[in-house]
Amino acid sequence: MTETPQWNDPQIPDSEWLYRRVPRRPDFFQQRDVLDSKPVIGRNAFRFDDDGMSVYRHFLCVQHGLTPHQIRRNDGYVLFKVGVGAVRALKAGVVDDEDKEDEEIGVAHALVRGEGVMKPAKEQRRQIQLGLIEAAQYVDLDEHT
Repeated sequence: MTETPQWNDPQIPDSEWLYRRVPRRPDFFQQRDVLDSKPVIGRNAFRFDDDGMSVYRHFLCVQHGLTPHQIRRNDGYVLFKVGVGAVRALKAGVVDDEDKEDEEIGVAHALVRGEGVMKPAKEQRRQIQLGLIEAAQYVDLDEHT
C-alpha cells in the first residue's frame, strides 16, 4: 500500500504568510489594478508541480534572516503573499520542504498541496488557484528599494 504524502502540517499556524514568486511575464497576469496599477495575477502564477506548489514561509525567512528581496531574487519577478488560513480554506495544506540545492533561500521553502495529494486533480487545482488569486496580496518591494 502506498503511503499518502504529507499534505498539511498542523504546526504551521493559519496566521502565517506564504510568499509566492511570480515571473514578470504577461502570461502570469490578468491585468493591472485600475486604482493603484499593481499587478493582478492569473492562474499561471499558482501552478502546481508534481510535488506541490512552491512557496516560502515568512516565519522561516525571519528565522534565517532572509528578506523579501532575496525571495523575489531579481526584478524579473514580483512577489505576492497569501495566508496559510486562506490556503486551508481551499482544502489545501502547507508542508515544509527545504530545498538543499538553493543555498541562499532554500531553508524557507515549503509546498502547498491538495488534501491527501501532492498535485490535486485539474478541477481542484483550478479552484485552489482561483481562491489564491482572490486571497493574494502584492508585496511592493520597489517602493522600498
